[in-house]
Amino acid sequence: MVMHRVKHSTRRARHARRKNCKLTIIAATFVAAVWMIYQTVFNSTMMDKVNRKNIEELPKCNFCIRNFAMRLKSYQDEDYAMADLRNCRPITCVPPEDYYIPSTVPVNMFDFKPLLSPSEPCERAMAAIIIVHTRSESWETRAHWRESNKAFLDSRPDIKLYFIIGRSENSTAWNLTTEEGKVHDDIIAYDFLEQNNTSPSKTAMMLRWFSEHCSNARFLVKVNDGTYYNPQKLLYALEDLPPSMTFAGKMNYHHEVKRNSADEEAVFENLYPYPYWPNYISGQLYIISSDAVTTLWTAAPYVLTVPLEDAWMTILAQGAGVIRNFIPDRFK
Repeated sequence: MVMHRVKHSTRRARHARRKNCKLTIIAATFVAAVWMIYQTVFNSTMMDKVNRKNIEELPKCNFCIRNFAMRLKSYQDEDYAMADLRNCRPITCVPPEDYYIPSTVPVNMFDFKPLLSPSEPCERAMAAIIIVHTRSESWETRAHWRESNKAFLDSRPDIKLYFIIGRSENSTAWNLTTEEGKVHDDIIAYDFLEQNNTSPSKTAMMLRWFSEHCSNARFLVKVNDGTYYNPQKLLYALEDLPPSMTFAGKMNYHHEVKRNSADEEAVFENLYPYPYWPNYISGQLYIISSDAVTTLWTAAPYVLTVPLEDAWMTILAQGAGVIRNFIPDRFK
C-alpha cells in the first residue's frame, strides 16, 4: 500500500515537471515571437525612413510611373523596377488618390463682388441654364449667340441662356457692356480682372451664381463662346443623364502638362508636380446637375486652382465626390 502511494506520488511529480517544462517552452516561444515582431517592425520603420531619405536625395527619373487606369495591364511594377535599376527618384504620371483630398483651410479666395446679374434668372423650375463663358469686349459674339439660339429658346421656356464675364480694364468697353447687360438682362459679371489665367475664377463664380440664383434648375450647361452645339443633341443628353451628382462631358485622355513659360497654359512643378493631367472633362461644353453644382461650389475654396480650368474642375470633382460621366462629343 505504501509502495503504491510512493509510485503514485512520483508519477504526479513527473507530470508536474513535464507540464512546467511545456509552459516554460511556450512562454519562451511567445517572448521570442514578440521580440521578432518588434524587431521586424522597428527595422522596417527605420528602413522606410532611410529609403525615404535616400529616395528624396536621388535625381528625379526622366520617366514617370504609369499609374493611369489601364484596363488590360498595369505597368507600374516594371516602371518602379526601372527606377530602382537606374537609381532615380520615381514620380507617378498622374496624382495618387490622396492628392484629391481638399484642404482643411481655404486656399482660394473666391470673394469677388457681383457687378451684373439678370433680374429674374430662375423665377420657376427650369430644365437647364446655359451659361456661356465670354469676355467683356465680345459684343458681336454674344449677339450671334442670342440670334442663333432664339428659336430654340423660344420653343423651350424652361431653358435659359446667360453669359458670364469678368471686369475689363478698359472703362469704355466696360461701360458698353454694362449697358448691354441692362438691355438684354442676360449678363453675369463679377469683380475679377479678365485675364488668361482667371478661367478657374470665372468657373467658380459660375458655380456660385447658379447655387445662389438657380438651384431650382435641373442642370447647368457650361459652354465656351467659341463652341457651338446642336440643341436637339443637347436635349437628348439632358434626358439621358442621371439627375443627381452628375458632371458630364467629352473626356480628354493622357494630356501632358505644358511647362514652357511662353505657353498660356504653362503650369510649373511647384504648383502641379505631375507630368500628366488626370483624364479630364473638356471645358468646351459640360453639364452639371444642380446638386453637384452646390457641392462643387462648397468645395471650390479648398481645392487649389491650376490655370487649366477643365483640369481643375476634374480635380475639384474628384475631391468633392461628384461622379464624372464621360459622354461622346455629340453636341455639335
